[in-house]
Amino acid sequence: MTHTFFSPLRGSLGLLYSLIFIASLTSCQKEDSSFPGMNDPQAVLDEATFQTLDGESVQLSDFEGQFVVVDFWETWCSPCMEVFPAMQELEDEYGDNFTMLAVNLGKVDDQETVQEFKENNPYTFSYLIDKDQAFDRFQVPGIPFKVMVGPDGQVLKAEMGSSGRQMDYNKVKTLYDEAMK
Repeated sequence: MTHTFFSPLRGSLGLLYSLIFIASLTSCQKEDSSFPGMNDPQAVLDEATFQTLDGESVQLSDFEGQFVVVDFWETWCSPCMEVFPAMQELEDEYGDNFTMLAVNLGKVDDQETVQEFKENNPYTFSYLIDKDQAFDRFQVPGIPFKVMVGPDGQVLKAEMGSSGRQMDYNKVKTLYDEAMK
């Protein structure tokens, strides 16, 4: 009669090999297109029209010559709120050369909610509403979703999530410094 049993060491090695395999797959992906099926950020933003809280239409081309962060968010999203202090710090540091477009999805929040958020927070961003549902055309799974655009209007990077205030600051600052050389 043969006895088989589960060896904790064998199980641990299997888990380790699985993690190494997964890490090797994810490290091979381009940073700006890590979502299978994500539509081209450049094409989506070139066609997108957003609405200011005053009802005016805004397009990415309106910010030519500036480094732009297009950040899709909603007020209930706590990771979205982690991004804001870092972007405010960069906007303060770089002035007119850096623009943060805080584009609210308008799915849960309405325009009044966004206006109230703006009035009750210290951020000086351009607050916009995604009336034309550009976010949906990216086909990414969630927010926050940021697209960094160089002064020539070309998308430099698109990413989902927040790495925390300092990491978000460092990543965007590095892109800014390279783009504005």
